[in-house]
Amino acid sequence: MTTDNLLKLLVLALIDSTSIGTLVIPVWLLLRRGSGRIAGKVGVYLAVIGVFYFLVGVVMLTSASTVLDAWGEGARTFAASRPAHWLALAAGATLLWFALRDWIPSGASKTPTRGPSTPARASTPTRASTPTREPTRTGHDGGVHPVVPEGTSAATSRAASAEQRWGARISRALTTPGGLVALAVTAGLLELPTMLPYVAAIGVLTVEGPAVLAGIGWLGLYCLVMLLPAVLLLGARVLLEGRVEAPMQRLGAWLGKASTEAVLWIMGAGGFLLVRYALQGL
Repeated sequence: MTTDNLLKLLVLALIDSTSIGTLVIPVWLLLRRGSGRIAGKVGVYLAVIGVFYFLVGVVMLTSASTVLDAWGEGARTFAASRPAHWLALAAGATLLWFALRDWIPSGASKTPTRGPSTPARASTPTRASTPTREPTRTGHDGGVHPVVPEGTSAATSRAASAEQRWGARISRALTTPGGLVALAVTAGLLELPTMLPYVAAIGVLTVEGPAVLAGIGWLGLYCLVMLLPAVLLLGARVLLEGRVEAPMQRLGAWLGKASTEAVLWIMGAGGFLLVRYALQGL
């Protein structure tokens, strides 16, 4: 394993460490009331999702190595063919569309305007309006948060919706037997379509790395690095308790907004690389 490949794996592992499953959900768990009592449960969650990623990686690594050993020359020939480049172009364009769809114009504005022949309704004095209570919801930390109003951007609305769904899953996971195991597996399964950094790491280990058994060992280290930020936050929460409450609250709020955009950035980068690769061979 060369130094260049080790640096590649380190960067990819650190990118993977910021995903919803490996960082966002652990932070939201630590923000729950009585987090000192659920620190052990957070450890269980991290162990399960780490094992999940490791097993998925072992399957991908052994499968890729088997394909290269059996059809190495044929696979390289197909990868250089025009049909393979057209498939890559279609896949890359699809990823780019998903990543950029919020910025693609959807047509002219349909906001109704008052016609020239329609008289404006005369304003009449009214009593001073009384302040209305803003709709609220229960957040990932068990607190009450305002509902996202209509008219917000699609990305903001999608992030708030995802946070609500994960908040409901976390609540169920903390109250049902084996709930944290199911939560970790669910997070891992939902992240499979967007685990591009992990796929890239498997590619590094398959094409440029050591033998399969040694590659599995490096894959285990990769998963440990991927969980390291969440483990450090867990240790800080246990040791410092309330002193990290405010910073972790801000971190949880920021992660809730940024996680969806991070997935889109990863999909966009992967789509761009696939399109560039395809155009070079067409």
